[in-house]
Amino acid sequence: MSTPWSAVLLAIAALAAVQARAARGASLQDVQERCQRRGRPDQCAAMTAAGPTIAFISATVVVAAAVVATLLAFQGVDVAAAGIRAVTGWIMIVWIALVVVPVFAVRLAGAWVVVTTWPLWRPVVGVVTPAVEWTARLVTALPRLVGRRGRDGPERPHEELHAVVEQAHREGRLEGEARDMIRGVIRLDEVRVADVMTPRTSMLAIPASAAWEEAVRLAADSAHTRLPVWGRSPDDIVGILHIRDVLQLFAEGFAAGATAPSLEQLLRPPWFVPESMTVRKLLREFQRGNTHLAIVTDEFGGVAGLVTIEDALEEIVGEIADEHDEAFTDGIRQISPDACEVLANVRLETLNRHLGCALPEEENFDTVGGFVFHHFGRIPQIGERMEAHGVRAEVLAATRRRIDLVRIERLEPGADEPPGWAGRDDGR
Repeated sequence: MSTPWSAVLLAIAALAAVQARAARGASLQDVQERCQRRGRPDQCAAMTAAGPTIAFISATVVVAAAVVATLLAFQGVDVAAAGIRAVTGWIMIVWIALVVVPVFAVRLAGAWVVVTTWPLWRPVVGVVTPAVEWTARLVTALPRLVGRRGRDGPERPHEELHAVVEQAHREGRLEGEARDMIRGVIRLDEVRVADVMTPRTSMLAIPASAAWEEAVRLAADSAHTRLPVWGRSPDDIVGILHIRDVLQLFAEGFAAGATAPSLEQLLRPPWFVPESMTVRKLLREFQRGNTHLAIVTDEFGGVAGLVTIEDALEEIVGEIADEHDEAFTDGIRQISPDACEVLANVRLETLNRHLGCALPEEENFDTVGGFVFHHFGRIPQIGERMEAHGVRAEVLAATRRRIDLVRIERLEPGADEPPGWAGRDDGR
């Protein structure tokens, strides 16, 4: 049993393992700082580019040295006679040397290893890099040679970016909010306008036939700066009314007793986009067209909803609250630990997760409004209540056509009425 040589080879394998892990896992920021301290900031880019080659060579040394060390350690030894303890002991030694030691070494001094060993690696990298790149191309082409198609090219950069972002977050170099924003940017090509738009049933629009006073009142009550105006039907959007134009009219001296202007005179041309457009393209079009609102059309040319630049930006930065909805988070306003006010378009799975209830998610509805409508069998009036599936729901805002706002209260087990019970609050 050649124990001295086995120990030497295992030590070499451990050093190579540290080098391989440092080449791929050392903090780029720490490497840049060490290069600047040594007065060689230009070398950082070369070290980073050589990382894959150094890791490849080091991994090859690790495998070769570990295999030879194992063969020498058990040369002339009857493994069966040595027993399970000897084999297990050697495996533990190899695991500590090649896995545990490199992990801790790179965490403590990964950048130091990269910068300090670079003078030794620089001449080797220049010679070996072409061979490593050729091997990488061969491995990439193997699936095609055996008749299997790899994943589409455009998807791979996205997946690589996801991996880099996740690794930076795990290493503490990227905060959670920054990671979520980068994820949102990457996903912009995957999200469609239909996923972020306000559906037609929730749109606030003004009929072109409305009187001037009524149109101004509707615009003021809506708390929006831009409102669609429809002509013959809600599918016939004839323009966009901007509150700034209304204010400008009043600033120029229009008085309440003066002759009311025509609503059509203030309308701006509407901009239509298909619901299949990606959010990335939508943002480019918003930027190019110098507009903040677009009417979304379906495949048949009908109005499917509207989308704003805020809807698109929320895919990157998350929910954007203003003075009118600052108390709502994801459509939910918490009142107490067991009660909250919920917008009707909030999905049941979101409410279940937020309130800890168990509303059914596999029925013919998937929103809070659909859940309430299903149990009433109609559009309920404001103040009507129902109890089912461990919650009490009270309608806080509704029109003749839809439910807008619901108060949900989680009940104690056994406290609710039989599922499906609904009734009007006697005290209202």
